[in-house]
Parts: sequence; C-alpha cells; structure tokens
Amino acid sequence: MLGGATPGMGTVLGRGFLRALLQIGFALAALGIFFWRVDAGAVLAQLGKVDIRWALVALAAFTASKFLHAWRWWHFLGRPEAPIAPLSAVFLISNMANSLLPLRAGDLLRVEVPAKRFGIPRSLLASSVFVVESVLDLFAFAVLLVAALLMTDLPVVLRPLVGLIGGSAVVLFGAMVVLVRSRSAVEQWFGRALGWLPERIERPIASRLPEFVDGMASLGTNMEAARVVAISLIAWLVEVGVYFLLAKAFGLDLHISQALILMIAANLIVSLPLTPWSIGPYELAVTEALVAIGEPRTEAGAFALGSHLMLQAWIVVTGIAAMLWIGLGPRDLWPGGGGKSVTQDAPSADATDATASDSPRRP
Repeated sequence: MLGGATPGMGTVLGRGFLRALLQIGFALAALGIFFWRVDAGAVLAQLGKVDIRWALVALAAFTASKFLHAWRWWHFLGRPEAPIAPLSAVFLISNMANSLLPLRAGDLLRVEVPAKRFGIPRSLLASSVFVVESVLDLFAFAVLLVAALLMTDLPVVLRPLVGLIGGSAVVLFGAMVVLVRSRSAVEQWFGRALGWLPERIERPIASRLPEFVDGMASLGTNMEAARVVAISLIAWLVEVGVYFLLAKAFGLDLHISQALILMIAANLIVSLPLTPWSIGPYELAVTEALVAIGEPRTEAGAFALGSHLMLQAWIVVTGIAAMLWIGLGPRDLWPGGGGKSVTQDAPSADATDATASDSPRRP
C-alpha cells in the first residue's frame, strides 16, 4: 500500500513544483519586459516622491471597499445567524491568502471556515464565492465601463474590452437569474440529465444541487437583485476612489473615468493566477493602462511598482490582524473537523445537515 501511495504523492508534488517553476519563470519574464520598457532609474527615483498622506487615505479606502464586498457576501449567503463581523474578517484573510498563494487558494477559506464555524453548507458557500460573486463583479465592471464610455472617450485599444466584458456579463447574469427563478424546472432538467450518470457520481451531485442553487437566492426577486447589484457598484466605486487617491500619492492627476479604467485593469489581471502575488503581470498591465490613457511611461511604471508593493503589504497586515481577531488556527483550515466558534449562537453542523435542503433565510 505504501509503495502504491508514494508515486502518486510524488506526482502531485512534481506537478506542483513544475507549476511553481512556470509561474516564477513567467513572473521574471514579465518583470524583465516591464523594466525593459521603462527607465528603471527614473522609476525608482519617482518612488521617492510619494505623498504618504494620500497613500494612507487610499489604503483606508481599500479596506472599506473590502468590508463592502464582505457585506455583499453576507447578503449572498442569506444566513442571519452568521455574524457579518467574523465573515468580514474571513473575507480579509481570504484576500491575503489569494495574494500570497497560487490559483486563488484563499477563496477556499471562504468555503471551509464558515462551513465549520457556522454550519453553512459548503455547496451554498461555493456557489456564492465562485459563481454569484464572479458574475456580479463582471456585471458591475460592465456597468462602470459603460459609464466611463459616456463620460469620456475610451482609448481605441480598450473598446473591445468593454464589448467583451459587457456581453459576457449580460449573458451570465441573465443565466443566473433564470436558474434561480425557474428553479423547479431547472432541477428537474438536471435530475434527468444526471440520471445517465452512474449512481455513485449522480447521488452526490444531486444531493448538493439544491444548496448550490441556494447560493444564488439573492437574485430571487427584483428587490434582492437590485440590492446586491447596488452594493457591488458602491464597493467597486470605492475601489475606483482607491486608485484615484493612489494616483494622487504618486503625482498623477487622473479623472474619475481614468481611475475607473485603471481599477478594472488592475483587478482583472490580479484575478488571473498567472504568477505568485501577481508580480510582473500587474506591473505590465497597470503601466500599459496608464500609458493608454495618456500618462508618461516613467510615472506610470512608478505607480505600478509602488502601488503593488503598498497594496500587497497592506493586504498582509489587515489579513494577519483579522486572523488574530477571530482566532483562526490550523484546525479551521483542514478539511473536516470543527473549528472554534466565533459566536455561541452559531448552529451546529448536525442541525444544518438536518435542514440542508431548505432555502436560505434572507437577511
């Protein structure tokens, strides 16, 4: 048995090592292109001119935007028994893990930790984190890009991006709404489709499907959908303010529409798990976005490099503070088992299993 297990483990480690090497190689290549396209000496000299007062205000606004995103997530879950304060801490910890670990592994924390501490079904959590949140972010980006298009002439190179994001957002958002509001018909259709699969595969999927759809229940009515869309727009507008303030710190005078384009470019590149800490792709994408909207390359490069360092450091600081606040430990991270409850009123996992098929309670 041991002899059979060792090669499998070696294969997994080998693949992980190869992936890490590829990511590091890509990061070095991207950084090489970045420093090749800018005057490195001038960029480093520009970093010494940062106005720390604007930077501190920007970092405070950045944390405020994360609390708004956490509040939206609480609405997605529809679980009043899960306190919003600890969920906000979990969100900050997940944000830190996403910045430090490959393949956005931090998002898994937002499934595992609330499942253990509050007994929320993992299928519901996965749906809210990986489906609803991603589609609503895309939808919010599309709305904001259209607003930017109305306020100012977007650079020609960015206009295809508006069409791609807008079209994708409308299709995906519409599909989610149909899925939630035609739940019975959709579940019947999936039931028939799953019937062709072997029982050992079909049964686990069928048992978790209702909980997965529950994670989209925040789109069940026009009022609820309007609420989460409004929170999404406000949260991302605050983050537009973050990049506007960071630009001030680095001596750039951007219009709000330009800061909006910059925010979307930065967040889209960070959402792709291309390199550790997004080193390289972030610098390239942000620099080119600023150059596309008319900023000098040296100042753009200094902003890209300096803002990345600031935001990464701040994300780690707030993530560690959140871990200490809720007492997150190793047992919260391992699959299975229980973690220390944040609140005495949190329901047990057994109680949740008994009502897993019920629709979530809306806040």
